[in-house]
Amino acid sequence: MATLPCAIPPLPPNATPWPANLLITYDTLSDIYQHAMQLWRQEDHDPLCLEYHLGSLQGNAMHLLEAIEADPIGPDLTQWLTRTTELVGQLYVAIACYHDNICNRVDKNVYIPQPVMEVHTGLRGWPKKIINANFLKEAMSNSQQITRTELARILGVHRNTLHLYMRQHNVE
Repeated sequence: MATLPCAIPPLPPNATPWPANLLITYDTLSDIYQHAMQLWRQEDHDPLCLEYHLGSLQGNAMHLLEAIEADPIGPDLTQWLTRTTELVGQLYVAIACYHDNICNRVDKNVYIPQPVMEVHTGLRGWPKKIINANFLKEAMSNSQQITRTELARILGVHRNTLHLYMRQHNVE
C-alpha cells in the first residue's frame, strides 16, 4: 500500500466562496482523517480505539462524502471527491487489516521474563527473593543506564539485597 498523506487534499479554488455547510463538512472530514492517521502512526494500538476510528471512517466520513456527492455543488468537486474517497478508503483498509491482525494473533510463543522469583521457605517472614542472574547482568549493563537504587525499587527488593546478588553473580 502506498504511503498515505497526513491530511486530505484542500478544496479546489472556486470563483465564489464555497458554501458554509461544505466548509464545515470539509473540516469534519479533515478532523476524522487526521485523527485516524495519528492512530495509524502510533506504535501501540488498542483494538477498541481501532474499532472506534474504523466506525468513524466508515460511518461519518463516508456519509459526509456521499452527502457532498449528492449536493448540487458535488459535480464541481468530482476530482477532489474521488481523491478524498480513495484516501479515506485506503486508510480504512489499512486500519481494518491491522485490527484483524491484532485480534487474530497468537501470543503463545511470547516469553515474558520473570526477573524476581519468590521462594516460600516455610519460615516466618517475607519469602526469599531470587533475582535472575541474566536479567541482572543485562539491567546493569552500560547501555541501560539505570541506577542500582532505581533497579532495586523496580524489582521490589531492598538495595542491599540487590547489591548482595550483584556480588554473588560478579555483576558491576
